[in-house]
Parts: sequence; structure tokens; C-alpha cells
Amino acid sequence: MVLGDPFAEPLSGKWTRISGAGLEGVKAVPCGGGYLAMLDSATLTCELRALQALREYRDSIVDSGLRDAPLPSQRLGVLKNALEELAGVRARGWAHLVHTTHNLETQRQAAGSLASDGGTAGVIAFGNTGLLIPALIGMEIPDPGGSDLEVPILGVESDWHSGQLIPLAGTMEDPDGKGLIPIMFGARCVDPVTGEIAPVVGARVDPRSRIVLPVTQRLGYTRQEAAIEMFDGCDEELRTRRVYWQQQRHREGALAVDVIALLRRVLDPGAENALEKVEERARDLEDDIVSLRQSVGAEAQLRYTEEPYSATYDVPADIVRLVSQGAREEMEWELRWLTETQEILDTVTQFTHRVRQELGQHICRVREGVSPRERDSSTLRYQQVKTHLMQELQRNLMSRQTEMDLTYSRLEHARALSELYMLEARV
Repeated sequence: MVLGDPFAEPLSGKWTRISGAGLEGVKAVPCGGGYLAMLDSATLTCELRALQALREYRDSIVDSGLRDAPLPSQRLGVLKNALEELAGVRARGWAHLVHTTHNLETQRQAAGSLASDGGTAGVIAFGNTGLLIPALIGMEIPDPGGSDLEVPILGVESDWHSGQLIPLAGTMEDPDGKGLIPIMFGARCVDPVTGEIAPVVGARVDPRSRIVLPVTQRLGYTRQEAAIEMFDGCDEELRTRRVYWQQQRHREGALAVDVIALLRRVLDPGAENALEKVEERARDLEDDIVSLRQSVGAEAQLRYTEEPYSATYDVPADIVRLVSQGAREEMEWELRWLTETQEILDTVTQFTHRVRQELGQHICRVREGVSPRERDSSTLRYQQVKTHLMQELQRNLMSRQTEMDLTYSRLEHARALSELYMLEARV
């Protein structure tokens, strides 16, 4: 059974897609219900409503001159509400898919680790025998410190000198004065910094004495507070990204409007005398593109660097990967959109340069005092060349502008996914 494959639903006999499985006795059987199926049905319903609202809005525009016909503004409001409802349902569907994908990836990594090493943290030497054994978390071994106690392995740490793994297992003083006791998770221990009794949450190797010491939970720093701090960190990162996206959308929108205005100015038949200003405006827009590229580079540097984020907020590795997921795709689509915008400006600059060149040659021939027939022939040739260049420019710009719109749609999709990843990291 594979999720998404079709199967015949036993109660209704209709074909649907597998969204889960259950047990009937000892046999696994597919099922087609669940939250995802509900979201798919809701999405389909909202799409039908949006299509119906769009048809009604179109009909209201066509029948706007008829008596008793609904006003287009009324139908437009219904259409906007339907589209907002559709966007909300799709957002919930994408959020559920991101959540499911994250859980499946976590389970896959855990299963892969278990299949590859049996769940061990590595291979360690057993006592003074030199015999290599797997280091299973919780397995008891003789105390490496020399006591007669059996101590559990809490983890491993690499020895930078020998390259071997050191088992994090040892003893500590009992806080009630009963002598040595094994270092165990949750055991009561005297915090070496505050002197207060605190639970053990791990172990570490002292770099000077090479003795395994307990790591206690910081006084007043509970798991709930740690979760709150991590949530605040994710929330702050999400706010920062939303501010960045808002700024970029504003600058990208302004750039797109300026480029469209420039294209209209170039395609104006009477724009021959303003070609120099068109080239100057194109150079100004190129500076805006360079500025946007710099912003993308600075943001990419922050996104690709996982260490500062995990060190600041003590975030688990899977959450760090989730926070940084989708960043590369987002940056690539934004850089691609900027590149396509630059190509349009290059095309406009080449067009204006060729038109100015042809215009200069035509003026030179007219000033040479040629006959009226030759002057008319030169004018006709110039108009033909200009018309040909204009048609070529229009075909080129039409295809490039379509590619730009498609690229920007993909960029917005990547940004929406990045936001969903951040929302999933907060959960």
C-alpha cells in the first residue's frame, strides 16, 4: 500500500485514494478517511464556489447594461470572499502536508539510524580489556573511574587526541552523604555553580581531569521555560522573515511597475526623441536590481547559517533543519526573477541603441544634401528598420514577461512554504 494510490472503498464501492491503514485481525487494510481527505473535499468545494463566483462576475460585466442585472461590484465582492476562503483552505492543506512530511522524515531518520547501527551511539572499549562493544544508551558497564559500581551509559563523547569514543558514564557524590552513586538521568545532584540540589540531565568529560561529570538542569530553568524560549526564538525568526518579505515585495513591486512604464515608453511610436532618457532610466533600474541582489545575498547568508540560531535558542537539530528548509529554493527563484528582469532591461537597451544608430545614419544622409528621392528612400528605409525592430522587441518582451510572471509566482510559492516551515517549527 502506498499513500495516494486508488482503491475501492468497501462500504460505498467507490474509488478513492489511500490516506491511511488499519488492522482487521492480523491483516492491514487501506482506508480513505482522515483529516487530509476532509481538507481535499473542502478544497474541491471552495474551488467550485470560486469558479461559480467568477462566472457570475463575468456575466455581470457582460450584462451590465441590462435592466435588473446585478452590479459587477456586488459580484466582485462575492468573488473576493470565495478566493479568500479558497486560499485559507489551501493554506491549511499545505500546513498539514508540511507537518506530515516532517513527521515522516523524522521517523525515517530514526528508522535508518536504528537499521544501520542498532540504535547504538557508537563503539567503545570495554574496560581495560580493549574489547569493542556497542554503546547502547542505558546499558550498564563497570565504572571507568575505578569504583566497584555498575554505571549506565548516558552518551558518548569523542576524544580529540585519540579519536576514540569515550562513554559518558561515571559516579558522583550522593547529596545526602551516602557516598558514590551512579550518574543517571533524573538523579538528584548538587549543582557545582549554585550549590542547589538539581536533577541530572546529562554528562560531560572534564577537559583537564578527563573525569565524567554530571550535567545538572540549570536552577529555575525548567523544560517548560526552555520550550517557551525556543518558541519565542521561532516567533522572532518568523517576524524577521515577514518583515524581510514585506520589504522585498514592496521593492519588487515598485521595480515591476517601473519596468512596465519603461516598456510602454519604449513601445510608444513617438518616443524617438526620448531614447536617451529611456537608457538613463534603464541604468537606474539596473542599480535597483543590484541593490535587491545584495539584500538577497545578505538574507541567504543568515538563512544558510544554522549554528548561530541553534546556539542562541538551544533548538534541536530537526527544528533547525526545518527552519532553514526551503531557503535555498526561495533565494534561487528570487535571483532568477531578478536575472530575467535584467535581461528585459538589456533587451530594451539594445533596442534603443540600434534605433538611435539607425536614426543617426538617417540624419547624416539627410544632411549630406541628397536629392529628395534619396531622402524619401532613406526615410522609408529607416521606418522599415524601426518597424522591424519594434516587432522583434514586442515578441521578445511578450515571452520574457510571461516567464517573469511565472518565476515570480514560484517565488511567492517558495516564500509561502518557508512560512509554513516556520509555523511547523513553532508547534
